[in-house]
Amino acid sequence: MFSEPKIVGLKDPTKRGYVLSYVNGTRVRLYNGSALGIDCFPNHQKDPRNREKALKHLLFEFRKRLEKGWVSVPTEHSVAESISIRQLPTWLSRELERVDFSASYKRDLITVCRQLHQFLREKKVESVALKQLPPRVMQEFLSCFSTSATYYMTKRRTLGALFSLLQSKKVISENPVKQIKRVREKATLHKPYERNQLNRVLSIIASKSPKLHLCCCLMYGCLLRPHQEIRKLKRSDIDQSITHITLAGNANKGKRIRTVAIPRFVREVLIDHGVMDLPPEANVFTGTVQELNVSYFSTLWSRIKPELKKESLVERSHTLYSFRHTAAVEIYKKTKDAFVVKNLMGHSSLTVTLTYLRSVGVEQNDDHVHLLEL
Repeated sequence: MFSEPKIVGLKDPTKRGYVLSYVNGTRVRLYNGSALGIDCFPNHQKDPRNREKALKHLLFEFRKRLEKGWVSVPTEHSVAESISIRQLPTWLSRELERVDFSASYKRDLITVCRQLHQFLREKKVESVALKQLPPRVMQEFLSCFSTSATYYMTKRRTLGALFSLLQSKKVISENPVKQIKRVREKATLHKPYERNQLNRVLSIIASKSPKLHLCCCLMYGCLLRPHQEIRKLKRSDIDQSITHITLAGNANKGKRIRTVAIPRFVREVLIDHGVMDLPPEANVFTGTVQELNVSYFSTLWSRIKPELKKESLVERSHTLYSFRHTAAVEIYKKTKDAFVVKNLMGHSSLTVTLTYLRSVGVEQNDDHVHLLEL
């Protein structure tokens, strides 16, 4: 027994269309022809006419199978989301349009997806369903990025995120990346500056690049992060008296409203930079609504750092983030209170702060041990 199958979502291209029927009292929704053994994927069609044609073809084939006594009813999720490796890039592009991920995160997912697709195509398994891929194939793929532990683990995390997205959409039941071995990464030490050293470094940076100098001052004095919070800073984020910066939840990593005080020396640098004369929506660094590109400060730092090394002012372990980390270390040494550091740094938890302090080389003492026991 079955009800007359019908197409749902035919006139709304923003939603996935499917063919609906009730077979022996069980609802069946076919989004593609995988359950019928045919190559028909209407929702992968970008042209509305081709999408409509594919849905009608799926309806025709489904009705024909039902009339012949088809009663194999797979679960709705497996019917709805059964896709092959060949279809993965298109599927991912469509899904990323619906989620609120950062541009860099989407870029990384798309990159690893394309690399995986190319790898599996060379292995001649492009037509295999994703849920049928064994973990060993994922291990072989990740082995291509084993030139360093950091590179390998970065790719592993991104690949794991891709398959987690597939799992959340019921394309696969388990994430195969979880079965793949990890390798130990070498932690990056963002070595803090000594006070005299910091003043000299900032002085040289000011003479080379006023924008990078302002960025470093905001990192050290206001504990802001360079690539998101500082790079996108607008005049409206700073109060009229230039004593506080307030960032909305979508403007900082913690996703909460964050307000930080502006020290006097940072206020002077902001005034010298012409912030007082900017319109509310202007970017602090460009003076227009346009923002600097995401790698702007990293590029400047990479150009200036060799000169600082020649002057024996920085070492290899000094990074752009060392300015922010220096402030965290100084605050902790003065207060011996990780909760203060947590609040000022905008960390999500005390665990993050304690890990952070260890990563910047704060030696563990009795007070630190006591905090770990809280």
